[in-house]
Amino acid sequence: MSVATRLLAALRPGDSVARFGGDEFVVVCEDTDEQTARDVAARLLAALAAPFEIRGQRLYVGASVGIAVSPPHPGPELHRFADAAMYDAKTGGRGRIHVFDAALAEESTDRLGLSNDLREALSRDQLVLHYQPIVELATGRVLGVEALARWQHSTRGPVSPARFVGVAELTGLANALDRWAVERACRDYEIIADAFGGQPRIAVNISAGHLADPDFEDMVLSSLAAHSVREGGLVLEVTESVLMADPVRAGALLKRLRDRGVESSIDDFGTGYSSLAYLGRLPVTTLKIDRAFIGRITEDADALAITASMIDLARTMRMTTVAEGVETVEQATVLQRLGCNAGQGFLWSAAVSSDKLIANLISLKDRCFEVPRRESHALPHSPGADEDRVTDEHGLHRLMRLHRDGASLATIAAALNTEGYRTPRALRWHRATVARVISDVAYPDLWSTADSQPGSTVPEVPIGEG
Repeated sequence: MSVATRLLAALRPGDSVARFGGDEFVVVCEDTDEQTARDVAARLLAALAAPFEIRGQRLYVGASVGIAVSPPHPGPELHRFADAAMYDAKTGGRGRIHVFDAALAEESTDRLGLSNDLREALSRDQLVLHYQPIVELATGRVLGVEALARWQHSTRGPVSPARFVGVAELTGLANALDRWAVERACRDYEIIADAFGGQPRIAVNISAGHLADPDFEDMVLSSLAAHSVREGGLVLEVTESVLMADPVRAGALLKRLRDRGVESSIDDFGTGYSSLAYLGRLPVTTLKIDRAFIGRITEDADALAITASMIDLARTMRMTTVAEGVETVEQATVLQRLGCNAGQGFLWSAAVSSDKLIANLISLKDRCFEVPRRESHALPHSPGADEDRVTDEHGLHRLMRLHRDGASLATIAAALNTEGYRTPRALRWHRATVARVISDVAYPDLWSTADSQPGSTVPEVPIGEG
């Protein structure tokens, strides 16, 4: 009601507004050209910009606006065209105004056709799940798999998951796709468990709409029961932006499911915005670090520092970490030395069908990947000169003790600088140089010396300024 009141106040005499369903409103303006329609849309967004006071709470509402004008577009099609423009505005970021044009007309037609085909494919169970192993970095042991939907269209061929998942979210099919994925993953659980020879964990991605779906909890529990999935066998992956949209409701739902043996993780961590105050209250066991950071971790000091910070954060909050998109031994080596628990990516296996997964798991056991420990302390991509070696006079013991206690990279750098420590080049410590030292030290060897009596031998670590 509060939103409707503001919209009415922003319109001109003779304009009409109606709630079309859910969080969508339709505004009809007669005898209006495109520029006037843009002006009306701008006033509507401005009207919603101020906070709402609801039961003593201050709430903010965002909006996206799609516009269709007749002529040139036929009157009966205006709502569908405006709807397509609104979805295009959403994909470009909130608070935008888009006008329907020829390019959107083609996209709208294609999206509608793909949406109809996806609806039919779901009803006929024509999609499949592929599975990608999640591997413990320290041992090479396979901990579980992530389930990823794949669609082989009868005429279009393979449809990219980014494409059909995006269409599902825009056209109201996301919940149906999630239900299908949970049900299929539970159905495949016994096959995957036989391949593991133990109790695997299957992670399934969940969209935003399902956290607000009152039937979601019962659907998950009934699928678990129908296929005798063991406690801890199903993990729900939710992006941080989805969780932060309504952290109280999301937290309550995930806690109830956790109490019934369903774990949850935050997917693509680092790409959204998280409130640390809420993050600590969520019943989440795992943070999955987005591949955007992992792909640059061996050559980009900032990506290395950010990744190290996220691993530090997870450790402090007693969560495990999984790095996505690991493709090289070098990336896995750095991740293990930063304290990351597990990884997934092409280094071990692409996502494959359940029958091929069995052969892949056998292969992984035969060539069990273990991060090698180097004999020397040479840091990749660093100069390695004698004058660049970090010893205790530069604060090595202090640095690693703070790291072990869960301090962030920024906190460690600030502590070293405050206490008068400098890098081998007499420069102030920076979070990137701290991260480079942490990534290079073999933990068991360091802990055995870092806790020894004064006067013990301290390992030397070469470092380049980050």
